Amino acid sequence: IHYIIGNHDYTLITLKLPENQYFNVSKTLRLKDGGTTYNFIHGYQLEVLALLEPLTVEEYESICISLCQRTGDFIGDILSVLWDTLHLSFKKGDRRQKAISSITEVPESRRDMHRVEQLAKSSVKDLFLGLERGARLIFGHTHLPFVDGNVANSGSWVSDATVQNTYLTIDDGNMELKVYKP
Repeated sequence: IHYIIGNHDYTLITLKLPENQYFNVSKTLRLKDGGTTYNFIHGYQLEVLALLEPLTVEEYESICISLCQRTGDFIGDILSVLWDTLHLSFKKGDRRQKAISSITEVPESRRDMHRVEQLAKSSVKDLFLGLERGARLIFGHTHLPFVDGNVANSGSWVSDATVQNTYLTIDDGNMELKVYKP
């Protein structure tokens, strides 16, 4: 079993599992099947690239760790972490402050999330994500499921998502979106 961590459960990457672990926890996963490469990511990487400039993916990941461990003055704690670990200077009106604030909202209520899907479907994503030409990308961060050519969003299992309990099957190279019904 492979578990791809997301912005909401980022501290799982620090778990020390026994040698004979039953599942692998990672930020990304690359699998090959029948000559096709499948790249699995959570998708927060796409949001950072499409919407949260000037934040970097590394800065966002530091924020995710703080989110998972948050107490007290949330925004102040995050700014302190970024200052201490990344030596960023924040001025009044700095776009990073606005980006940090938006991270606390659920994907369905964030502005311009359609740009994440646009980036995922574009060929430039290969350069930013280090994907080989023709590789498939599977992610889920936006909670908006779709399959479009070599790109798929598996959706979400959260109860407040527009479409719930979706998953993706890959059979003989075909990606198909399905809805779980008990």
